[in-house]
Amino acid sequence: MDGNILELKLARPALRALVNEGIYTLEKLKTKTQVEIANLHGMGPSAIQKLVVFLKK
Repeated sequence: MDGNILELKLARPALRALVNEGIYTLEKLKTKTQVEIANLHGMGPSAIQKLVVFLKK
């Protein structure tokens, strides 16, 4: 799965948090740790759960 972060179907605040960090692709998202992502402003529990599942793939 190497595409756009929109494929993850996250809530708007979580998407904005990723975009504000310059994360537009799933490939770039994979370079971040779970802690780094969880610390972004706008990441809620649901988004973090979806991202954890994705990052474990």
